[in-house]
Amino acid sequence: MNGRPAPDTDVLPVFGWNQADRAVYATRRQLAADRLAPGGPVAAWLVWREGEREAALYLRDQAKPKRVMTWPQIEALGKALAARRFCPNCRRDVGYCLPRRYGRCFGCQSDSERNWNVKANPPKKIRGEPVQLGELNGYTVAVTAEDFRGTASFWWHAWSPTGSYAGQSNDPELLALLIARHRYDRP
Repeated sequence: MNGRPAPDTDVLPVFGWNQADRAVYATRRQLAADRLAPGGPVAAWLVWREGEREAALYLRDQAKPKRVMTWPQIEALGKALAARRFCPNCRRDVGYCLPRRYGRCFGCQSDSERNWNVKANPPKKIRGEPVQLGELNGYTVAVTAEDFRGTASFWWHAWSPTGSYAGQSNDPELLALLIARHRYDRP
């Protein structure tokens, strides 16, 4: 079960999905949503998916308020985040945390590193325009990238050899299935 030791079911109660009383028990995330932290040991276990998943349950009445960061801690965190934005090559604050993979800003990266980043973070100028054209099983395929609320999303579009639109998918592995279905459904 997730590499953790199995719950001790001889001592602690075990509940299935939606069986534990929410007024009495809570998981760490449920406590954190209420700005609380566990105040005692694990009181019960929540087990679901036939024992594949489990979560520790804590008593709500023993929960303590979460610790609040002090001003020196907030200042130290601000300095640490500012250090992650500083590029050692061009020696400037670039305004974003540097990728750990390269340790330098996008402007200082080599061409091979930059090509890898284009796949992960396409430039804004290609929004909605075809990025790449190709062919799959005789169908013309175009990949478009769009900026959706600050996140790049890729869409694969397919056209049959006769020019009819087969459809689109945001998963390239599903595109072959989409083409096969288009061939089957076509008269």
